[in-house]
This record gives sequence, structure tokens and C-alpha cells, in this order.
Amino acid sequence: MTTAQLALIHAESNRNKEVRSEPFDLNDFCFFNEIEEKPKPPSAAGAALLALLDQDLLPAFAFNGPWLEDLAREGKGIDPPSRLCWASEDAILLAPWRVSHEEWGGMLIAMQSANDAVRTFYDEKGASVTLRIPENVVPKNAFSAADGNAILMIARRENLQ
Repeated sequence: MTTAQLALIHAESNRNKEVRSEPFDLNDFCFFNEIEEKPKPPSAAGAALLALLDQDLLPAFAFNGPWLEDLAREGKGIDPPSRLCWASEDAILLAPWRVSHEEWGGMLIAMQSANDAVRTFYDEKGASVTLRIPENVVPKNAFSAADGNAILMIARRENLQ
């Protein structure tokens, strides 16, 4: 635990606030501890969607789907989460939450090209993470699809194919 505290102090003192506005947490350096984040309700994804629409940051492919109106209705009047999304060229993870040190969860909206792919996702503040999108998230006959309970694995060099 002492090593994790030292790493936290060092990282926090060298943090570039333009790249990472959120302060580091002790859990970022305690790889043996459980992550304490919990899944967010659908209203958080809706609030994130509305905030992205207000900021003109929602990718075009996310407009193509029946979920848009329902999601917007869910998020009306709700404060958006601190991290609105992780977004790549063909997938967006709304209201992401940390499942574990190796996984992120959230509402995934993806295009057909994102199936079984590794993508670098960026949040609205410029931070990045490389995630593997599961196989068959988007059916073969669909342009895009949404999964409200998606869990994406962090892609590491050793598990890339």
C-alpha cells in the first residue's frame, strides 16, 4: 500500500490537467484491490448523450438507431456523469464505468466495422484507452446497434492477435 501511495503522489504532482482533469485515485495504483465503481443506470447514458449533443460531440453513426429518443428521454433532467464517453471512429461507450483494472462498462453504440476490433477510444477531455470490442455486438444485417450492458476489455500488447 505504501508503494501505491508514493506512486499516487508522484503521478498527481506530474499530472497534466489539460490531458487528465480528474485527479488520480489510490485505486489507480492498487492493482490487487477491487474497483469500487458501480454500473450506472440508463439515465446516466441518456444524460451523457444529451451533454454530447449540446457540445456537438456525438458521432454521426450514433444518430442512426431507434435507441436515440428513448435514451434522450431517460437522461432529461439528470446531471451528466463526470466522464461522458469513450469514443472511437466507429464505436462510443456512453457513461463509462470502471468494471476492473482490465475492463470498462457502459452503453455501447457501435457500427458493423467495430465487431471484434481493437480501437483506441478518447474521452471528451482527450484521455485515451485501447479497448477490444466483443464479437457480434452489431448483427450482420444492421448498420449499427446499442448494448446497454457492454463490458469492454482493455487491449494489451500480449493479448492482441
